[in-house]
Amino acid sequence: MIYKLKDVLKEKGYIRGPFGSALKKADMKEDGIPVYEQQHAIYKTRDFRYFIDEEKYQKMKRFSTEANDILVSCSGTLGETTILDKNNEKGIINQALLILRANEEVIVPKYLYYFFNSKRGKYSLISNSSGSVQVNIANRKVIENIDIFVPDKRTQSEIIKKIESLENKIELNNELINSLEEYSQLLFHKWFVDFNFPNEKGKPYKDNGGEMYEVNNKLIPQGWRFSEIGDVSINFDSKRIPLSDSVRQNKQGKYPYYGATEIMDYIDDYIFDGLYCLIAEDGTVIDENNKPVMQLAWNKFWVNNHAHVLRGKDEISTEFLYLTLKRTNVSGMVTGAIQKKINQTNLNKLITIHPERNVLSKFNEIISTIFEKLILIREENELLKETRDLSIQKLIK
Repeated sequence: MIYKLKDVLKEKGYIRGPFGSALKKADMKEDGIPVYEQQHAIYKTRDFRYFIDEEKYQKMKRFSTEANDILVSCSGTLGETTILDKNNEKGIINQALLILRANEEVIVPKYLYYFFNSKRGKYSLISNSSGSVQVNIANRKVIENIDIFVPDKRTQSEIIKKIESLENKIELNNELINSLEEYSQLLFHKWFVDFNFPNEKGKPYKDNGGEMYEVNNKLIPQGWRFSEIGDVSINFDSKRIPLSDSVRQNKQGKYPYYGATEIMDYIDDYIFDGLYCLIAEDGTVIDENNKPVMQLAWNKFWVNNHAHVLRGKDEISTEFLYLTLKRTNVSGMVTGAIQKKINQTNLNKLITIHPERNVLSKFNEIISTIFEKLILIREENELLKETRDLSIQKLIK
């Protein structure tokens, strides 16, 4: 049966925002009730930057969230959605989001969420946007009258079950990816921070009397040294080529197009082939722990001019380079008051431990196997996501 959106929402056609939920900087606190932002819809994250107090929350309660609410990005990057579950904190939306609250007697909230993840559902939101500079979803009446095909609730549940089975597998893979990444970091720390790599008898080096000597006021194993990143890596920044949105639109394909922090698109050509470290050059270049924002890129791909492109040099593998940079404090290397930047000169000056060749060889043998597994799981997840998206298009009409 075909419904209007307003007829599958709670009483009075429950749509909240972006019609007056603006929050001011003075309203923001360091803790309290979280503020949901556009990034939560776009990236499905639950990390919060801003909070308000209970008094402000009570004044803006009409913009508060509940379990099963669907949040929709409605400014700039349009039509991205996320659904809140019972584990998500109660909060308030800012002016870049709107809330859709389903009437569960008519439609299952997850089915409505999947509808707006289908091509037709997303297009129905984006096509009703306005604005020449900053595009917005602004016409409530038009949104309320979006047509939605809603089968009976049993059929809805069957569709949800099929899609969720794929999402559950994706989530399990994500957990395995996180475990492998954590193990890689722990192994790196044990070998190159604690210096308890296996000695010639296979026992932890430092804990079993391994010889140490002082360099730059630090004790390191005999035969090791410190090097600058520029001496142990090859920089490929000169090969980067930025492509505009319009150019990429005419080059759609299967190869990832990387920006500073993420894959931005998929195009029909590539300029790199192999395993590389990508380090954000400008914009969001540093995380909350003062570590660089990084990506691991492999096989065939393209990179714009907002991410440094590095590979390991000589006995320093790209995996070792990636792990050492992931744990390096780069706060002193960041320039720019408004637009943060890590330039190539400062990147090259970063100091890293440079182990003895035989130790590196043993580590590279172990870590390459782990990274191969990581890449395989990530590739499987990409296929699962593609299958899930195709299933949504097929099952949600």
